[in-house]
Amino acid sequence: MIVWITKYALTQGILEMDVRQADTEMVVISAGFRDGCFWAAQYFHRGEWFKTKEDAIVKAEDMRQRKLRSLQKQITKLQKMQFI
Repeated sequence: MIVWITKYALTQGILEMDVRQADTEMVVISAGFRDGCFWAAQYFHRGEWFKTKEDAIVKAEDMRQRKLRSLQKQITKLQKMQFI
């Protein structure tokens, strides 16, 4: 079964993976080489993986917007700092 992983969307992008096992809560990705790197078996919980690419894109966009808001708060805080 092919699923789209969003857990690392902000650092590695949305990953399309063939999973060994899937249920309603968790998927298991078998160990092996992907994109030139060795992947140990990994478990992803609901909300970190999606059955459709469209749903994964929606989640990744939400993650991106949240990160932008967080960074903007940090920038504002740093701009207000004064060292006397």
